[in-house]
Amino acid sequence: NKAGTVVYAIALGWPQGEMVLTALGTNAGRIDHVELLGSHERPKWRQTATGLHVALPEGKPDIDFAPALKLYLTS
Repeated sequence: NKAGTVVYAIALGWPQGEMVLTALGTNAGRIDHVELLGSHERPKWRQTATGLHVALPEGKPDIDFAPALKLYLTS
């Protein structure tokens, strides 16, 4: 977004475990919250020095799509 407080991350396929976005570790700035687009469930996540670790909701959806995350950064 214009203020630079929203970033989108799109995986190339549904992950078998948690997603780790190494470019978004604690040295990249603080993440406020994470949304999985197209889902009402909030994914569980934690930000460490090694990256942003995101656990998607259990079970892959019936439709075949790549998961897209909307990440809110603190300003």
